[in-house]
Amino acid sequence: MAINWEGNTRTWASQVWRIVGEAERRWDVRCYTYANHGRPGMLWSIDFPVAPLGQRANPAQEALGDKIQEWAENNWYRLGIDYVIWWNWMKEDKYTRWFSYEPYAFKWPYGSRDPETRRHMDHFHMSCHPGFSYRPPG
Repeated sequence: MAINWEGNTRTWASQVWRIVGEAERRWDVRCYTYANHGRPGMLWSIDFPVAPLGQRANPAQEALGDKIQEWAENNWYRLGIDYVIWWNWMKEDKYTRWFSYEPYAFKWPYGSRDPETRRHMDHFHMSCHPGFSYRPPG
């Protein structure tokens, strides 16, 4: 899925590139990042677009985001995940509960100003621990 958003880049740490490759081979997504992305920054944060930026995912696109979410949760430690955000919910560890992202959606000073994008209704977000050791699947 092509994303047209000023500032997008595909600049990641080598470990994150391996996650991106794994995801892009698995699903029809083209991941991106940008400057000051997430708590750990551009090199360690990935957005997985499931709908055009600013457009709430339709049911089929939401189902794709749900599949990415399930994959992330099932591979949390293998992928070195710090936290994920999807559909206005955030999770900071595999074994903790999801919590509402709404109080934070408009506090982060970077990224899109669009409400659907700020609430992660058009993309799944993953941030990894800087310097983690990637392990391939299996």
